[in-house]
Amino acid sequence: MINQKIITMSRTINSIFLLILIIISFQGCKNSQNDPPVRGSIWTKFTRENSPGLIDNNIFAILPGSEDRIWFGTDSGAASYYHGSWSAIRESLSYIIYGPGFDIKCQRVMAIAEGQQGTLWFGTDGGGVRRYNRYNAIKAWQRYSASDGIPSDFIKGIAADKYRKGDVWITTLSGVAHYVPTSTIEGLWYTHSEYSQHFTSATVRGVTINPSNGWTFFATHDGVPYVYDDNGLRWGKFPIMDAYNSPVLSIAVDYS
Repeated sequence: MINQKIITMSRTINSIFLLILIIISFQGCKNSQNDPPVRGSIWTKFTRENSPGLIDNNIFAILPGSEDRIWFGTDSGAASYYHGSWSAIRESLSYIIYGPGFDIKCQRVMAIAEGQQGTLWFGTDGGGVRRYNRYNAIKAWQRYSASDGIPSDFIKGIAADKYRKGDVWITTLSGVAHYVPTSTIEGLWYTHSEYSQHFTSATVRGVTINPSNGWTFFATHDGVPYVYDDNGLRWGKFPIMDAYNSPVLSIAVDYS
């Protein structure tokens, strides 16, 4: 009789213990779905009012660069944020827009990319491309314009392959251009005419490079053309389903 009571009590305790484990498990699942661990403030807002080092509230591009520095393309040049401090590049990114009876000095930066050896590429809205060779004291700045072979001085996107050969692609409303490094600092530009067969329109609004394999993807009005280097450039295209068919404005690649 005593043994029977002991067995019954043991089963009761085990049932209670199992019930507690089930409850804890369900609570853990609930928390993982609805209550992720708190990592501090979700959003921090930077404006000219609370961060005077931010040179302009109009932001067109963001680049998480090397050395923990974040770059912003603005209406007034490029701003950078580093461990709570702000700095800016303005005059070196200035250009003049000429019109009937007026000349306007502009500094609008629409795109930023970081290439090899810490080189920064800035795409402006009418001043072409500016290349900042941060560690070259002899020739720190270079400018590339339509007269150098790029399709337009109004740049929409820039992507640099910093982990392989150092190629750079730019996009405009008049096509794409491809920069290939050479033994000199100048490099070579290949214009949209070299690649026009792979685009149904010259309107190309954005570009990104997959850092894991170097595949380059372009944002167009009817899909996403792509190119990769497999002993020579190989092209393809991802069409967009008719139900979602609309211009692609920007692209990003995650690490999966």
